[in-house]
Amino acid sequence: MTGRDLRVVRYRLRAGFGRRRGGYLALVLLVGLVGGVAMGAVAAARRTGSSFSAYLASTSPSNLSVSVYGGRNGNSENVSYSPPAVRKIARLAGVKHVGAAITLTAFPLLPGGAPRLGTGTLDSTIPVASVNGLYFSQDRLAVRVGWPTLTGRTRS
Repeated sequence: MTGRDLRVVRYRLRAGFGRRRGGYLALVLLVGLVGGVAMGAVAAARRTGSSFSAYLASTSPSNLSVSVYGGRNGNSENVSYSPPAVRKIARLAGVKHVGAAITLTAFPLLPGGAPRLGTGTLDSTIPVASVNGLYFSQDRLAVRVGWPTLTGRTRS
C-alpha cells in the first residue's frame, strides 16, 4: 500500500464512521456477547465433566463386587456370609479391603401395619446388615432425590 491508498482509507473511515457508529457498536457488543456465552459454556462443560468423578470418589466405590447367595443350611446359618471365606479373599494378591454384608429377611410395612410383600418391582429394596463397613466406609449410599414413598413418588 502506498501513502495515497492510506489517505483514501483514512478519508473513508472519517467520512463514514459517524453515520455507522451505531452499527459498529452493535457489532462489537454482539461479538462480545457471543464470546462471553461461549466462554461460559466451556466453563460449565468443564465443571460438569468433573462432577461425576468427584461424586464417584465421595462414595468410595469398589473395583469389584461379588455377591454370593445361598439359602439356609440345616444349622439355620446364613450361607452367604462365611468369615473364613472373607479372610481368604482378603489375603489374595492385589486385594486392599473386603467388605461383607448379610442379607436380611425383612419387608417394609404398609400404613396398616401389614408387610408389603411385592418385592419384584424396581422400587423395592433388599435390607442388608454390614459386617465390616460395607455401605458405610465403602460403597456409601448417596441419596439423589427426596424421600421415597410407597407410591413410588418422592417427597422433598
